[in-house]
Amino acid sequence: DDDLSYAKVRLDEDSLKVVTEHLGDFEESLPRALCWAAAWDMTRDGEMAARDYVELVLRGVGKESDIGVVQSLQRQAKLAIDQYAAPVWRDRGL
Repeated sequence: DDDLSYAKVRLDEDSLKVVTEHLGDFEESLPRALCWAAAWDMTRDGEMAARDYVELVLRGVGKESDIGVVQSLQRQAKLAIDQYAAPVWRDRGL
């Protein structure tokens, strides 16, 4: 299909718990990237709190080996704070 496929992945409660606790432990970059993307999609769609997404990024970004992924995570964390976080939390800052 010339790489034209698209899918949105949703993590169930148990899978999301594993991702939030162990994403940095995933050795392969593709599963990590898929989990990062799923968490970001869930944040944009209001299924994951912006605060939880930012905490996930802060815990896992240091173990990420792909600089492109690191840059995306930084942009997305800032966007989560600026656009999706509750104003009371955003105003307190990190």
